[in-house]
Amino acid sequence: MFEDICKEMNLDWKQNLVGQSYDGAASMRGAYNGLQSIVKTHNPSATYVWCWAHRISLVVVDAVSSCVEARDLFGNLETLYDYVGSSKKRGGLYSDYQKKRYPGKPLRRLKRVSTTRWSSHASALKTAFDTYDALIDLLYYLQTDSSSDRVCSVKAKSLLDYLLSERFILTGLTFRKIFDLVNPLSKFLQGKNVDLLNAVSYVQFVLKKMQELRNEIQFNIIVNEKNTFLDSRTNDFDMIPLTDIRTRRIKKMPGEMATDDQPIISPIDNFKIKTFYTVIDIVCTQVTERFNEHSTPLFKDISLFQKKRLKEVAEPNNLRLPIDAFNAFEQVYGKFVSAVNLRREYLQFANTYFEFEKLVKLPEKLHELDHDFTDVLNSDDNDDQNTDEDSSEEDEKPQDTIHMLFEVCNRSELKNIFPSLYTALCIALTLPVSSASPERAFSKLKLIKTRLRSTMCEERLESLMIISCEKDIPIDTDEVIKCFSSYSPVLLKLLT
Repeated sequence: MFEDICKEMNLDWKQNLVGQSYDGAASMRGAYNGLQSIVKTHNPSATYVWCWAHRISLVVVDAVSSCVEARDLFGNLETLYDYVGSSKKRGGLYSDYQKKRYPGKPLRRLKRVSTTRWSSHASALKTAFDTYDALIDLLYYLQTDSSSDRVCSVKAKSLLDYLLSERFILTGLTFRKIFDLVNPLSKFLQGKNVDLLNAVSYVQFVLKKMQELRNEIQFNIIVNEKNTFLDSRTNDFDMIPLTDIRTRRIKKMPGEMATDDQPIISPIDNFKIKTFYTVIDIVCTQVTERFNEHSTPLFKDISLFQKKRLKEVAEPNNLRLPIDAFNAFEQVYGKFVSAVNLRREYLQFANTYFEFEKLVKLPEKLHELDHDFTDVLNSDDNDDQNTDEDSSEEDEKPQDTIHMLFEVCNRSELKNIFPSLYTALCIALTLPVSSASPERAFSKLKLIKTRLRSTMCEERLESLMIISCEKDIPIDTDEVIKCFSSYSPVLLKLLT
């Protein structure tokens, strides 16, 4: 099928394909019989990139299943969604209590906790906290309502006891901290114009911020937020505090001299060690293991296109370009560029880049635009991150992109002066980061092929899918009407 599509599109994939990206399914990612391995046997330059958006989704899945409290949290949220959403009466009562508790605000619906929709865990948790008072009122009514059956009453009581417990509040606030970092990263990796250099920088930035969460100060902040949350509802609800866990005594065998470990008596310390630290450790470990391409030689060569590295190389009498720079790039893409020419042009480019960058930025500074050129190129979907604005952390934020160097080369006509470097930049920009963008077609499919269109033929379905997915392509409506009217004299009379 892949060969037929490329032949139909007149694409010479055996010569010009430089990258391929799929999810982690064995039929696609398999090292022996997967599609990527079959393609690489015909074209070794077709570098495979495991979709970064799928990988960050797997990190979230591992985090929400890492400990008992995490499983209880999202398991109860899924049960709550099924319980309220399966009945029109309960759904209507939920809306009525929202109108009573939050007058003037838009109504919210509970979100399903699903592993296939990447942001479902964050959105489900956010909705539960935003409509917390309305949920408590709903469950209390269903528990005490005489018209409810025994199964409905028992489920309402079980969910009510959990939502009124301090462990729900603490676990939910912990995951909100994590989702504040991970969710913007997931949205960023699903973008169309993401390059590998910027993706690596952003992942490293989020990993560092995640590691900074693992300390006593951050945990105390969450405890204070929990206390503030409870104090604001003291007069409305009676919260269930954290309970002491009974420690199991281990029998001491004859001749055993070692003393037993001291049991954790404090419930808050038990939560900190077994839940807070455990979840953060799982996230940090999974991010480190799943996003480890930055240590491969090809990614090291691509990292040389950072502005920070260009500045280091451009320093007088301090050329820090490694001896083996771009050797791995030549091994993969030797038919396009050579390492010798690339190193020579890179040194020359580093000495002149910042002067050309000033010329590119100059007209926009004169006209005092609201957003300068660099802000437009480096814009990403992580505006809601809680990051510090200290100058010491500016270099760690994902600001430098390959797009910046590419735009400077285009605007300054440097592609004729540095042809090998320009080709390397084109290849680096062509390498895919994720396969999320083409997968959005599946979301369009369920909107187009409804139950009223169940007998639609495949050709018509494909045509409607193309129209829906490729909205950015301009269409001459007059030409379409003219073509459509030519099929029938009746249509011709009506449309002209």
